Amino acid sequence: KMKKTALFSLFFILLSMVACTNNDAIAEPVTQNDISGIWDVSEFYIDNGTASAYIDGQLITTSYSAYGSDFNMTAQFDENPNNFSTSGYFTFNGTFSYVNEQITSEEIVDFIPEYLPSASWSLQENTLSLSTQDEQLTADIIYFENDTLRLKTTATESVLQQIDSISNHQVDSLRINANIYLTLTK
Repeated sequence: KMKKTALFSLFFILLSMVACTNNDAIAEPVTQNDISGIWDVSEFYIDNGTASAYIDGQLITTSYSAYGSDFNMTAQFDENPNNFSTSGYFTFNGTFSYVNEQITSEEIVDFIPEYLPSASWSLQENTLSLSTQDEQLTADIIYFENDTLRLKTTATESVLQQIDSISNHQVDSLRINANIYLTLTK
């Protein structure tokens, strides 16, 4: 049970730290003017999630999915300078499948993502980039119509070093993969 809790905690830490994209296309280019303004966060979900880790020398593999509910969050894209910020919260509902068990979790999320509470943003060829001095997150715009913006990012991360901070278990490596979708509406 402790190993499952350790993997679950480590997954959320890493998911909030990494993301990269693949290129889905939409019919016409989205402009910076289209993005600017205040948007309501109206949908969040993760699909095709997998995680594998060596914890105390044992390989543990899990699949996961998640969705958001109880949305009370906005995302703001300011221009000149291009600053991005979020405020509010939503409930994160996650399900992890491990062997023949399912673990569910419900957490309040008040960031998108945690390491970018405030960032600069740019748009190039329907790819939105959020950046600080230390981190960058990119997301493909996979749907846009005047009042709806849907973003997709793919989180893929491997940590091959020892991580000792989770539940007093030695985690020697961790690999996570997931498709992450976020829908914003005006």
